[in-house]
Amino acid sequence: MERKTITTPLGKFEYSPEDRIQLPVGIPGFESVRYAIWVALAEYEPVKWIVLENEYGSTLPLFDPFMVLTEYDPVIQDDEVALLEADSPDDLAILCVLTPREHGSPTLNLRSPVVINTKKRIAMQVILQDETLPIRYQWEKPAESEVE
Repeated sequence: MERKTITTPLGKFEYSPEDRIQLPVGIPGFESVRYAIWVALAEYEPVKWIVLENEYGSTLPLFDPFMVLTEYDPVIQDDEVALLEADSPDDLAILCVLTPREHGSPTLNLRSPVVINTKKRIAMQVILQDETLPIRYQWEKPAESEVE
């Protein structure tokens, strides 16, 4: 299997074809980008990354919203599920873009999660119809002494 290298703000990474995720409609702001690379590095856990295959190697940090908000219940529209080619809801992973803050806790974009068909490696960022969901949901991270 041929491995390729991509340079990103996180450093250089080697990846295989199975690390690629198809983006049928791109990502807002990067609509012409059709593929991203899935990056999960132990030193960044529990944050995952998708690296857009463009000339800049733009990265999006992703976080599981259910880790901080168990009542999060996004409703994905049927046409979006069709684009993701999901055979079952279990095929889909929902992650939110994480925005670190220099002063204060990071925020999650709960209104526009990235939904990934983990079986077929297809992803898209969806804009949910629920206008009560915040774009900048802020939570308090537990202190290091509280984490076991």
